[in-house]
Amino acid sequence: MTIKELKTATAGLGFEDDLDSSSRFYSAANRALYAANRIRPREKIYWLKHNLKGDLTPETYIQGIGYNPYTLYRDDFFCFAPSPVSKDGRTLILGEDYLIEDEKTLLLKTEAQGEYKILYFRKLTPITDEDENAEIDLCEDICQILPLLIASYVWLDDEEEKSAIYRNLFYSEAAQIKAFGSKGENRISKYYLDGGWEG
Repeated sequence: MTIKELKTATAGLGFEDDLDSSSRFYSAANRALYAANRIRPREKIYWLKHNLKGDLTPETYIQGIGYNPYTLYRDDFFCFAPSPVSKDGRTLILGEDYLIEDEKTLLLKTEAQGEYKILYFRKLTPITDEDENAEIDLCEDICQILPLLIASYVWLDDEEEKSAIYRNLFYSEAAQIKAFGSKGENRISKYYLDGGWEG
C-alpha cells in the first residue's frame, strides 16, 4: 500500500473526499504506524563472526569471565528483539551465555567464539508527504487495517465515540492477524544483512 492509497482509504472513513488537514493526517499516520508495528515488528537478522581465529583477547572481565563487546552501529537499529542471540541453532540465555550493555552492545564470552545469529527490530520509515507513491513500511495485511487506527487518532479530539469505534475495529482485526500468525506460520518480516558490526 502506498502513502497516497493510505490517505485515500483513511479519508473514506468519514472524512468525505479528503482530510481537513494534511499535517493532522501525517501526525496521526506516524503515531498509528508505530503502534501497528507491534503486531508484527520489522525484524532483521545479522550473522556475527566472533573471532573465528581463536586468538581473541578479553576486553573486559565480569565475575572472572572474559567478554568482548560488539556495538551495533546501524542507522536502522531500534532495539534487540526478544531472545536475540543464537548459536549453532540454539537460542542463548541472557545473563548466562551473553550480556547486553547500553541497550545496543552485546558482550560475548571470549572463549565462546564462532558465528552468532543476532535479531533486532529496525526503525520504520516514517510516513511523509515527500513521495505519496512510497510504500508503507509495514506488512500488507496490517496496512489494510491501518486507516482504522489513523482515523481513530484524527477523530480523537472531535468525536470521541467515533474514534473509539475505529480503534476497537482496528484492534479486533489486529487480534485476528496475530492469531493467524501464531498458528504455526511465522510471518515476521526478516531482512538478511551482510553488513558489519563494530566492537
